[in-house]
Amino acid sequence: MKKDYNDVLKDFKEYVKKIEYYNNTLALLQWDLLTGIPEKGIPARSEIIGLLSTESFKLSISDEMEEYLNYFTNEENKGENNNITKGIVRECKKHFDRYRSIPEDKYREYVQLTSQAQSIWE
Repeated sequence: MKKDYNDVLKDFKEYVKKIEYYNNTLALLQWDLLTGIPEKGIPARSEIIGLLSTESFKLSISDEMEEYLNYFTNEENKGENNNITKGIVRECKKHFDRYRSIPEDKYREYVQLTSQAQSIWE
């Protein structure tokens, strides 16, 4: 049975909301890392940031995300997208295309390293 456009849109928005929840949590952790965490806590916090970043990363480049993007950009559904949906799809596609070729473990290592580097630099 084929899903209704509005049902798919609702599911897609919930999926994107989950990614945003990860990203908002990461912003708070980064702020804490920069403003108040004791020096000995930096490696552990960087590990947590790496883990949550990787989860957000995986959702952003998943096969499920690809299916959503294909659904909302195909000719049959493209005309139903309002400006907000077009913007969400455009941003998700930009991230998808940019990060899809990066191995998950390399991304996680990069995030952890940059989290620690900022604190070391300061």
